[in-house]
Amino acid sequence: MCMRLPRLAIVPLALLCMLCSAPAHAEPFSIGPNGTVFFNVSFVTTGTFTCLRSVACSGSGTSEVRLGSGDNAARLTFSGVSRSLDVGNTTTLVHLGQITSSAPSGFTFPTLRNPNVALLAFDLHIQPSSPVTSGDHIRDTFGPGGRSTLPMLTGDSFAAFAAGPNPPGSNYTHIVFTLTPFQLNLPANGARSIFAQAGAVPEPSTLVLLGVAAGGALYKRRRNGAPPDRTDRDGPAA
Repeated sequence: MCMRLPRLAIVPLALLCMLCSAPAHAEPFSIGPNGTVFFNVSFVTTGTFTCLRSVACSGSGTSEVRLGSGDNAARLTFSGVSRSLDVGNTTTLVHLGQITSSAPSGFTFPTLRNPNVALLAFDLHIQPSSPVTSGDHIRDTFGPGGRSTLPMLTGDSFAAFAAGPNPPGSNYTHIVFTLTPFQLNLPANGARSIFAQAGAVPEPSTLVLLGVAAGGALYKRRRNGAPPDRTDRDGPAA
């Protein structure tokens, strides 16, 4: 003889089944056999080009921009990635995306007379979902043109965001992505993959341990939550 459950018991039982069948959320960190702390980092990258000067340029504010006019133009497109990896206090090489360029044979980028003025900017956004949801971005500017490659004028060599909860006895404050190599020059034709060394640091001042060079790099501080020890070293004003 079948037993019918009371109607009031159906809702709690259904809720219990849903909780049991729901996938478990990943912990923000794990600890290796030797006691090393690894942060479980998941992120996506997106990219935005911005036209800066009065040259022929379209697509500003999107992931694809067209520099030049008519048939004599180069098209640059950024393709992002979605990644999950364990990040500890030793660096791990990470692919962040790719910029693909195409242009007619013999194309040269539009020229600016002032070699210290940028005509294009590119923002690479790193948007984590773990261990935190607040990300960072890297901005590079390019110019002045006049050749088959578009050199970088100013740029950020790293991005950083909070590491989130730590196990007892640990004090890692940031997850840092350090570009490698740092100079991101853009070709008129071809593809440029963007890589970074990812690592966890106890404080922003230890970024040098992740390969951030003190000399020769052009840093540009951002004002949207970047670690406080970054300094403004913008290129000459237009």
